[in-house]
Amino acid sequence: MGVRASRVAWLQLGLLAILTPWLCGCSKTGGDVKGTVTFNGKPLNAGTVGLVGADGKNAAGGNIEPDGSYYISKPPKGTYTIVVETFDPPSTGSSGSIALPPGVEASAEKKAELEKTSAPKRERMLIPTKYKDPKTSGLSITVSGSSQTFNIDLVGEAPAKSDKK
Repeated sequence: MGVRASRVAWLQLGLLAILTPWLCGCSKTGGDVKGTVTFNGKPLNAGTVGLVGADGKNAAGGNIEPDGSYYISKPPKGTYTIVVETFDPPSTGSSGSIALPPGVEASAEKKAELEKTSAPKRERMLIPTKYKDPKTSGLSITVSGSSQTFNIDLVGEAPAKSDKK
């Protein structure tokens, strides 16, 4: 009986050691991070938000939606530099309709339906290049164990548009 009690005690101790970090919230996983990215007060319409650790490696990231919102699912806890990059929104035709791949034709009925349901054409919003670089972005966040909202307000003068992408 003494050996069995000893095994049970060790089993209980082992379970306690395994469950303690989970029960006290000592996990390395942080809570979700969400918010809105604006440039000079206007929501960005496409791009990415990245969290860069002190080691210079990307820890997590999320896409910027057409309304400027972003969502990063459970990044590791810690303090990060935020980087923001914009890119061209999804391809659309000149009228804002969805562009079909070359050689693909839609019926007149389908084209009319696409025209009604398509979003207006969106153009790439240019932001200062400093926000792409973790050394110059000037943005930081501390990710905790609970979900948090962190709005990113970018300011400055947009670079001149060019034909190069």
